Amino acid sequence: MKKYMIKYLSIIGILTIAVLLCRCSDDAYSEKYANPATISEATCEKLMTGVLIQSNTWITPVYGRYFGWGSSYVGKFAQVFGFPNTSGRYEADSYGDPSGHWNDFYKSLTTFRVLEDIYSKLSDADKTDNSVFLWISQIFIYQQLTEILGAWGDLPYTEAGTLYQTGDIKTSIPKFDTQESLYTMMLNDLKTLSDNLANSTLSVNASGKLAAQDYIFHGDVMMWRRFANSLRLRLGMRLSSQGNLVNEGKAAVTEVLGNETKYPLPTDNSNMCAFYSTSGPDLKWTEISVNDPGRIQGYAAHAHISRMVNNQDPRLEVTYELAPQTGTYAGLDPSKPFNALTDEGMLIRSCYSSIDSASFRMNNMLIPGLIFSASEIWFIKAEAYQRNIAPGNAEAAFKTAIDLSVKMYYDINSGATYKLPTPLPSQADISAFANARWAAIGTEYATAEEAIAIQKWIHFGFLQEFEAWSELRRTGLPRLTYATDNGSRCPNVPDRIKYPDNERLYNPNCPRTEDDDWYTVLSWAKTDWYNRVDL
Repeated sequence: MKKYMIKYLSIIGILTIAVLLCRCSDDAYSEKYANPATISEATCEKLMTGVLIQSNTWITPVYGRYFGWGSSYVGKFAQVFGFPNTSGRYEADSYGDPSGHWNDFYKSLTTFRVLEDIYSKLSDADKTDNSVFLWISQIFIYQQLTEILGAWGDLPYTEAGTLYQTGDIKTSIPKFDTQESLYTMMLNDLKTLSDNLANSTLSVNASGKLAAQDYIFHGDVMMWRRFANSLRLRLGMRLSSQGNLVNEGKAAVTEVLGNETKYPLPTDNSNMCAFYSTSGPDLKWTEISVNDPGRIQGYAAHAHISRMVNNQDPRLEVTYELAPQTGTYAGLDPSKPFNALTDEGMLIRSCYSSIDSASFRMNNMLIPGLIFSASEIWFIKAEAYQRNIAPGNAEAAFKTAIDLSVKMYYDINSGATYKLPTPLPSQADISAFANARWAAIGTEYATAEEAIAIQKWIHFGFLQEFEAWSELRRTGLPRLTYATDNGSRCPNVPDRIKYPDNERLYNPNCPRTEDDDWYTVLSWAKTDWYNRVDL
């Protein structure tokens, strides 16, 4: 019991902060949203902000996300960040603690439980005025839960974060919920949450508070409806390929796409679900580029960049740099041998392409935190139409997705100050590229589904590395090759992340160490999604 006391006394501390709001480490947010130490009353709208802030790292292009979680873990597994074949490269704990996302999620969830409890004690009139803060918080929690589920699998949710209500440490140790139960819960609840937002009229008081405390969409309820519907659509498609919830996943996709008036989605880049910071957290790419040019986190992956080169992809010029030593585009190929002396020297000599300086490395204050891009939604539509999950024109949706993707990347580049922005290609050139990609079905792509999946993976790239990894595990497309790391604790690319040490130590419901494996296939994923090669 002593070890549980240590763990849960720390949780009491977290809860105390959560009641007051949530801690925000970024100065830009601290200036606008009150310091928790100065807040004397926990209100629903402030707790909503706390829910958002606690997981802010995972919707914002910050250093820890991209160069820790992104390039060291999931971006490497998805081959959207370049990496050499060094020893231990697939060990998802060899580059530091991968549990930051897990920990931040449970801080958000703890704050949400406090919000639920406070809301439940309001009068009926006050509940009407404060319900929007509860709904938006739950939508956001589900988006973060989706990512945590996609990385770890079964996890505590329904009983997690309840110590504030129960006051009993022993009974507050949460059980692990199954993936299937949580996905079913989210599919059902997201429909209800979307309907609630659509059918409610906010009071002047609630509207003012929402605008002041919602730093993502600034009180725009329509954007939160798009957020909820996009998440339900993404979840439905993820579940639609294999596993026990195929029918439920397809039904959700069919319903959302069958009535976009009732379930609005992002339609173009002007209304995609993204977080635009007014000041922006520093990704430190500028610092890395100047002071540490040999660092590998900012380099292209061969599989990603070579497809763009071969297809004369118009996004290439604003996504990657030419390698200075060769004047060509080149990425690190994990299917090739790595010599620690010669190849590391090649990195330092800049013989590989880095992520574009004007668009990203020297422009990182203006990079949006992508949650649901319009292009992703159109790629989902294309797949749904092609697989007859919903009626529609797959070819037209596919071409629209590419068109929006090209324009999105150029829009990011348009804010460049390091050097002049690159002019957007003509509409004729963008359309010609999209037409050529569809025309390649039967030659470059075996099926339309393969064309859709590969272009979706290219679109995600290093900006949405987690979604790229998830889609690879769901579809197995593109079929990528990885070299086996013989002698490593994790010799091949993992199917999931192992549970954090603290969860294993302090929660007796956590699977035993011997049952917590990197190669446990998640409920919706393929058992065989990539090729292996021995070097």
